[in-house]
Order: sequence, then C-alpha cells, then structure tokens
Amino acid sequence: MSNIDKTETNSEFGINIGAENVLCRFKWDYPIVNLMSGHIRNCCRTPKQVITQQDLDTYKQDAIMNLPYELERRLEKIQGITHEDCASCLRLEKNGVPAPRSGVKGWFVDYWLKQGLGKSNGRTFEETLAELGKNIDINSPLLKSHHPEMLEIVLGNTCNLKCTYCSPHYSTLWAQEMIKYGDLTQDEYKKMFPQAPDGLSKIFWEWFYDVARHSVETINILGGEPTYIPGFYDVLQKLIDAYSDLGKKDRPKVELGVISNMNSSTAAIDRLVSFLPELSNHFLFRLQPSVEAMYNRAEYIRFGLKWSTLENNVRRMVKEAKKLNLNQDQFSMGFQMAINAFSITSLPEFVMWVNEMNEELDFEFGLMKNIVSFPRHHNPMILTPDYALYVKEAADYVKKYEERNDRISRTQRYYGSWYSFRIHLLDGLYDSLKSDHRIQYDIDSRIEFFKFINQNDERRGCNFFHTFPELEPFYRMCEKMFYERRALEEGKIV
Repeated sequence: MSNIDKTETNSEFGINIGAENVLCRFKWDYPIVNLMSGHIRNCCRTPKQVITQQDLDTYKQDAIMNLPYELERRLEKIQGITHEDCASCLRLEKNGVPAPRSGVKGWFVDYWLKQGLGKSNGRTFEETLAELGKNIDINSPLLKSHHPEMLEIVLGNTCNLKCTYCSPHYSTLWAQEMIKYGDLTQDEYKKMFPQAPDGLSKIFWEWFYDVARHSVETINILGGEPTYIPGFYDVLQKLIDAYSDLGKKDRPKVELGVISNMNSSTAAIDRLVSFLPELSNHFLFRLQPSVEAMYNRAEYIRFGLKWSTLENNVRRMVKEAKKLNLNQDQFSMGFQMAINAFSITSLPEFVMWVNEMNEELDFEFGLMKNIVSFPRHHNPMILTPDYALYVKEAADYVKKYEERNDRISRTQRYYGSWYSFRIHLLDGLYDSLKSDHRIQYDIDSRIEFFKFINQNDERRGCNFFHTFPELEPFYRMCEKMFYERRALEEGKIV
C-alpha cells in the first residue's frame, strides 16, 4: 500500500491521523463508472482504476464497487490511515477550505446498523471507531458496499469544448490539441483510454438493476458532453425502463442529473426535450449547465463556447418545462460552477445574472458547489488575498437573495441551494483566500499559472489581459517568480 504517511501526524498536510479525520462516506456510497474506458472509482477526487475482463469474470457485480483495491482503501480509512488518493481534499482542508468529503459520524453509525453489527454499547463514536480499527481485517463485511447513494455514469470524453481547466480525460478536443503540439502521443492517448471490457456494460446494468436502483438517491450522467455522445440517449432509456419496472411504491423519486456545457445544437436540444415527459415521470430531472462566468470570460475559460448559444439553450429548456407544467419535483436546473483562479473575479457578475434569470423566467436556478483543485494552476487558493474581495461581494449578493431563490427548493432534496452555496462554499473560501497563509504547493503553482497562460494564449489565439485585466497584477507576480526560480536553478544571482 502506498500511503502519504502512517505516522501520528500527516507530514505533508498536517492532519492528525485518526479514523475520524480521514474517514469518508464517499468510499462506500459514491461509485463512478466510465462505460467507454472501463475506469472505475469511488469518489470523484480519487484516481481511476482500470477494470479488466478478468475482474468481471472473478468478482461479477462486486467488480463495480468492491474490487480488492477499494476494500483496502476502506480498511485504511477505518484504521485511520490517509492514502495518497485523498490528497485533493486534504490540501483543501489544510488551506481552510471545506472539502467535499462528509457524512462521517451519522452515516457510518447507520451503515453499521444496516450491516447488523449492533450498537456501540454506550461508547462514543470515536471510541467505537478506535476499537474497530484495532480489530478489523480485509474480510470484514463493513468494507463491502451494497448501498450506493450517488452514482455517476461517464459516457466517454467526446466533447465540443476544451475548457482551460479540463484535460484529454474529458475532452477529445483537448486530446487533439495536445497531440498536435507533441504533449501527448497517440499511443499514450490509447493507453489513457483503454477499451472497456466487452462484459462491462452487461455487468453494470445487472448491478444497477439488482443493487443500485434500490438505494441510489442521485444519478449523474457525465461526458465529455453527454448530448454529443450517441450512447447518452440509450442510457436515459435504460434508466427509465429500470424504474418503470421497479414501480414507485415505497421509494423516493430519484434525482437524475445531467451535466452539460449547453453549447449544444438545436437538434441535440430537441432530442433532450423529447425525453422530458418520461424523465419527469420517473425522476427529479436536474439539468446542470456547466459554466461559471459570462460573455467573453466564459468563452475564454470554456474555449469553443458561444455564450449566446448557452443562454438561448438554457432559456429554451425552462420554457419547454413550463409548457409541460413541470414543477420543481419533476424538473430543476442548477449552474454547475467550477470555481477556479480565472473565474473568481467573475463571481459577483455571474450570480447577479443567475438571479436576474430567476426573476425574468420565474424559475429557481440553483448554484452548484464545486472548486477546481487540479490542474494546480486553476486552484483559486493560488491567488493573493486581495482577490478575496470578489468572493465577499458574491457572498453578500447571494445572502441578499437566497431566501427568495430557495423559497420552494429548500424543503426538498435539492441540489443548488443558494443558502448552502454561500454557507458551505463561499464563506469558507473567502476566509481562506483573505488569509496570507498558503501551502508551498499552491505558492509554487503560481509559476504554473504563468506558464499555462502563455502557452494557452499562443496556441488558441487568446488574450488573457484583454479578457481578465484585473488579473494582470497577479500574472506579473507569477512572471517574476518564474524568472527568479529559473535564475536560481541556473545558478545566477537575481
């Protein structure tokens, strides 16, 4: 096992070891399956594992969530060991930014009871956990998961954009660009995306039918850009069929989310609209337009995007839902904002625009929580404290309108609460960003910021200063760091 550190204190992140510090429910209830490449993982911030035909033959349905690799990682968490797979969340927490991991105490107590392991006999959660960590082994039923709560189905990396913080893993256009400039070879790209074993689709849908549909509360479909992937509509139909067979008795309506850049053609939107009646009958269908800035800023960050196309498609989906008289229990939309170093200064303007859209269309657009950690030069924590003022302005605006915008959705299982967006993301980000404290990794990432902008502008014909003039002082600081570091490495006096 390759761990960050097994000593009393995690040396890289300064996190005290103990299961209560490293335990995370996502390892037990958040499977992600890539049906194209055969990659599987539990939690979106951990490295992907390649599933093989031998895995499918050996472990059958357990290949989806209970491969030996995942059992080992779960065992470590109960033993209080931090694995390097979890570096992303730990870096956020070291900077004082709330990480996505959650649900430690209440969820695990409930999970243990579901496994028939009884109560804690008067001991505290921490005492029970410490005792369990001493005695548990790889054969414990606690390490196997048969109760997923959130499932993400990845359909491939076909995409019509190449967002600056993205990669060839999620965009074919990124792959084409990197191959063109020699950053990636065709052979390396093929290794990056192995062909899923022939039996994966069959095993996955059997697992979904026998296991997942009985417990899952949220299903997200991702690409690439789903609306440009032919298999997307087949997946929608399979999900509809699965829940039609199950029926509605004694089960809550499952939330089905689709993350789309909404830079889709009219034909693609037409086809999605045609599914609305059936989707809304079986699910709370949640469409998540993926964007965090406006106009030329959005078009710089999400290269290839036409802002007018996105805005028109968003408006159309709302109007089509209203034609069908769909309510918030049947159809919702929330903007999947990937807050990053480029978009921080656009936050106030963007949330104002969302609020104006809510007023104009009489709708409740949500704000989805997400912060970019990788690539490192897009992490907002590389910015200097003066840029925290943009976060504060956005938070103040959200607070002013959160009660009205959450007036219906707050009583539901709803993704995109304005209140939660402020309390659980913006406030923590502001407190962290306004501080002078930065881990060395983020300080060093400023050099990567400088290098990336130069390369990006040259390759794509962009102009960073024209698009983000308020970030030029930060760029100049990063530029100075770059040349000082290079001079130091060359043994020159700066």
